[in-house]
Amino acid sequence: MTGLLKIFLFPFALFYGCLVLLRNSLYAWGRFKSFSPPVPTLVVGNLSMGGTGKTPHVEFLIRALKNEYKIAVLSRGYGRATTGFRTVHLDSRSDEVGDEPKQIKQKFPDIPFAVCEKRKVGIQELLKQNPNLELIILDDAMQHLAVSGGFNIMLSEFKRPFFSDWVVPMGRLREFAWSGKNRADVCVFTKCPNEIDAHVRKRFAAAFSSAKPTYFSRFVYGDWEKLTNLSLPAEVKDLVLVSGVANPQPLLDVLSLKYKVQLLRFADHHQYTEKDIEQIHRKFANFEASTTVVITTEKDAVKLKESAALVSNQTVPWFYVPVEVVLENESELINRIHKYVESYPRSS
Repeated sequence: MTGLLKIFLFPFALFYGCLVLLRNSLYAWGRFKSFSPPVPTLVVGNLSMGGTGKTPHVEFLIRALKNEYKIAVLSRGYGRATTGFRTVHLDSRSDEVGDEPKQIKQKFPDIPFAVCEKRKVGIQELLKQNPNLELIILDDAMQHLAVSGGFNIMLSEFKRPFFSDWVVPMGRLREFAWSGKNRADVCVFTKCPNEIDAHVRKRFAAAFSSAKPTYFSRFVYGDWEKLTNLSLPAEVKDLVLVSGVANPQPLLDVLSLKYKVQLLRFADHHQYTEKDIEQIHRKFANFEASTTVVITTEKDAVKLKESAALVSNQTVPWFYVPVEVVLENESELINRIHKYVESYPRSS
């Protein structure tokens, strides 16, 4: 963004940031009421408009906590065509519940999952259906101040940290960084490189808080999984990377180490049409078929599996790349969550 454009956008960003700050202050002053859930809530969120890797981190927390507590997950279900409270089932469509909720449900079929734009209603309905719940994970609810009492985990992308960004439309932040970070109990910098300089660690930690802990996580990509029935070619040289996520760069960087990659980028939460599939296959046709595959993200695969145009295709090999989070000092963070859950005031 050029300096002239920044000057032009600054008053709009300042106005928006002040509006959000006023709204947040009204909650802090008690003018707007917050709902205190009867069970602990674990909030996973960020200050930016997206791209921090919330879904893999929610999955990480489920793996770490599902054997300790009776947990459930509540999401807004961004990108769905429905409204109100909906329980996520294995056979739910992504346009009904959202792509990320369906992705998580497929991995953890025994964990209760629901979507609802009003988190208070969602929590109440989840507890009606599952009265023995001991912990609810709230996906992307850091700005949803109508619900209080949560342990807030703030995510921030390592390559574009919150402290070097600004409020929209000048930057990607949903609110002023100095205000939003104060509501977080911990900060996790995501998509980190394998090695981080000690001075960088100190700088990032200081930018968040001198009193609250900072963690660093990275993505680990698994073996490719089939989307069609075709097998992987004996030799792969070229990849057509299909991405409808906010930031495909980490996956692109990993794949580019070994292959020549052509990126076809769609909007975040994109719902793929038959024309999209045809466009992707035309791009595939520009390469040598015997050494080329179409690769996509795990989130995109959820929607693409529902595409009749793709399911019926038997000529183009499609694969997706699973992703998991590796968190430094994992046990320390989990212990902090345990302390929060055990100390949470229950209603009599």
